[in-house]
Parts: sequence; structure tokens; C-alpha cells
Amino acid sequence: MDRREALKNFTFLVSAGFSITTLGIAGCQPGSEQDNEAAFNEEHENILAEIADTIIPDTDTPGAKKAGVGPFIVMMINDCYPESDKKVVISGLNEIQKRSKSNYKKDFILLSLEDRESLLKKMEEEIKNKKETSKGESKGVSTEFFTLIRELTLFGYFTSEIGATQALNYVAIPGRYEECTILEKGQKAWAI
Repeated sequence: MDRREALKNFTFLVSAGFSITTLGIAGCQPGSEQDNEAAFNEEHENILAEIADTIIPDTDTPGAKKAGVGPFIVMMINDCYPESDKKVVISGLNEIQKRSKSNYKKDFILLSLEDRESLLKKMEEEIKNKKETSKGESKGVSTEFFTLIRELTLFGYFTSEIGATQALNYVAIPGRYEECTILEKGQKAWAI
């Protein structure tokens, strides 16, 4: 079938009142698996923003929270990762909130930077110790969780405008390619 014939057939279908959903080619429907327990809520998004800001806090350059890394992580997990990874992240976030309330009597987002660092390091260390003793990983938080969040935080930050222009050297219109350059002490790495 050539392009002209395909266009003619498509025009016929459209003029006959058919829609893509009538033909059985439908995307996500309300009430489908997107409405299950593995869905991000506002609390999850806020916790992700604070975790990202714990990994890359404000220094002489803005941190991950100001770069919008929390919503970026949610978007990436929803749009680009399988449902199993989404469940791992949500389960991990729920466990972090639970531990924060039991250890500090506060929501995770209300903890100081030092307390957030301490809690996350302690949880990651527990997972490593349990793996070494072959008892498996704790329910709720896994090595996958920490790896995924760390990678998405770095990716989101350094591809954001703030990360690329303020944390890295950035040239909007690059010049010639220089395979070997000497970096000065304290000089920022170059944005790609």
C-alpha cells in the first residue's frame, strides 16, 4: 500500500466517525493500574525533594531542591521506569517517613539537613549490613532505592539549568574541540 492509499483509508475512517479508542487502541483508562497503591502523592514528592536536597544541598551554588529535582524524579519514574521500580521508590519513601516519625518525632521534610543525612546513612548502612549477613534487605527500603534516587538526583541536577550553568562551566555556543585541556585548581567541570 502506498502513502496515498493509506491517507485515503485514514480519511475514510475519520469521516466515518471512528476514533482510536473505538478501534481498540486505547491508552491508560481511568480506574486502571495507575489508580493502584503505587502512585506518588504530595508527601512523596516533598520527601523526594528533601532527599535530593540532602544529596546536593545549597552551597555557593543552589541545591537540588531549587533546581526542581524532586518533581523531575517523580516525572522520570512515572514516565520512564517500570511499575516495579515505582513500587520500590514509593515503599522506600514510606519507610523513610515512618523511620523519621519514630526516631525524630517529625516528618522527614521538617528534619534538619544533619538529621536527614544521619537517617539516610543509617538506613543505607543497615541494608549493607543485612546483605553481608545474607538475611536479605529490609522491607520498604532496598539498595535499588538508594541507587535509583542517587542517580536520578545527579542526572536531574546536572541537566537542569541551575546545574548546567551554575554548578558546571557552560558555554552556550562552544568553540573548537580541544581533546586535552588543563583545568585550574578549583575550576568547575564543563557541562556537556
